[in-house]
Amino acid sequence: MAEDNILSDDLLRQLISVGEVDILVGLHTHNHAKTIGHVVQVIREGLLKYFPRERVAVLNADGGSVDGTRELVRAASITDLRRENSFYTLRTLHCISSQYGTNVSNGTAMHIIAAAADLLRARACAVIAPESSEIRPDWMDQLLGPVYRDNADFVAPVYRRQRFEGILVTNLLYPVTRALYGKSIREPRPGEFAFSDLLGSRLVGHPMWSQDAGRLGPEVCLTLEALAEGHRIVQAFLGPKGQAERPAPDLVAALRQTVGPLFWSMSVQMAWQTSIWRGCTRCSAPARKTWSRC
Repeated sequence: MAEDNILSDDLLRQLISVGEVDILVGLHTHNHAKTIGHVVQVIREGLLKYFPRERVAVLNADGGSVDGTRELVRAASITDLRRENSFYTLRTLHCISSQYGTNVSNGTAMHIIAAAADLLRARACAVIAPESSEIRPDWMDQLLGPVYRDNADFVAPVYRRQRFEGILVTNLLYPVTRALYGKSIREPRPGEFAFSDLLGSRLVGHPMWSQDAGRLGPEVCLTLEALAEGHRIVQAFLGPKGQAERPAPDLVAALRQTVGPLFWSMSVQMAWQTSIWRGCTRCSAPARKTWSRC
């Protein structure tokens, strides 16, 4: 789906009024009024403390909340030279909220955030889970700092997990990813992460958005894309992984959101590798021993 199709007219008007930014923080919400106020407040404190001179914006892609979540996000805007918790900002913090539909879709929300970051020419973009109860202001520096200051392309989190927490991630996704790509990424399905403008521009037109894998588990697809394409990846320790107060997910749904994107990404990489060694069937390019796409 093209960038101009994924961004609604209302969202485009809001983004145009903001103009170019240095940093974008994305939030995907659906009835998160109980937690979103605290999360946005901490994000605001972190941006003011660690990026006081940068042009920053918070984008909320909402899946049809009816509990006032969007209003809480919009209320967090900061005007120039306003003092907040002893920090000064020389820029305006814009808080944008847009509803993309009534059916919750992680892939649609992630696609909107990536397209908005590309349109706003953000050098660094972070995505924060709206139920992150353990969030601290220094998360902004941990996630965005390596991208904005040190030219990293992707920042993956490292959490301090309880013993039996995240079994699919720790016992399946992590070991398979490490075996396939040779890199120890502890959280292949991150709740919080950051990416650069280089990686973001490639994500906007990525084929995963039209697949079930991208719609259900975009975080896994994004991590594996960064690994497969050789982008510079760093990991940031964020402390304990907060537990959301919600019922346990159905096992079939959990597998579709984790294992499904993993196998889809593996099949795509195998197809590309085959076309590289045998010659591309789409453009009739000769076989070559380098990773590239026509």
